[in-house]
Amino acid sequence: MNKIFIISLISTIFIIAGCMGSPSHNAKNIKQPENFLKESIKQLQQKDIKDALISLKRAITQDPTAPKPYIMLGEIYIKAGLYKNAVKYFEAASRLMPNDGKLKLELARCYGLSGENKKSIESLKESIELFKAQNDIKDYKKASALLSALMHTATTKK
Repeated sequence: MNKIFIISLISTIFIIAGCMGSPSHNAKNIKQPENFLKESIKQLQQKDIKDALISLKRAITQDPTAPKPYIMLGEIYIKAGLYKNAVKYFEAASRLMPNDGKLKLELARCYGLSGENKKSIESLKESIELFKAQNDIKDYKKASALLSALMHTATTKK
């Protein structure tokens, strides 16, 4: 009798768990992060920046491990001239994608625009190492030229 009860209980748990995890159940109750991303892209195309920011932040709430919403928020804040906000989101994306040289390069740009030259130089150096390791000559040269220019600017200001 005990074995039948346990088997019945386990079966019931699996059935309930299966129903709760089914796409149709989730789709009705929870908006998926991809939907927020699609929504934000439409809103950006319609120049509805405020709602796009809300949608992207909701996407992050739904899936904080997805880098795309952080990157999109960073790009929006750069275009708005809010570089410190952009840094916040690019740093988050960079933590999720630590081996992405282009992201490190963008982060270096944001640091530079927000007046954080030391961090900009560090991020540029990281991007250069990543581009070198990935044999990305074009971006390696671009990052190296930016680093050289930034170092030259830093020495002439002293």
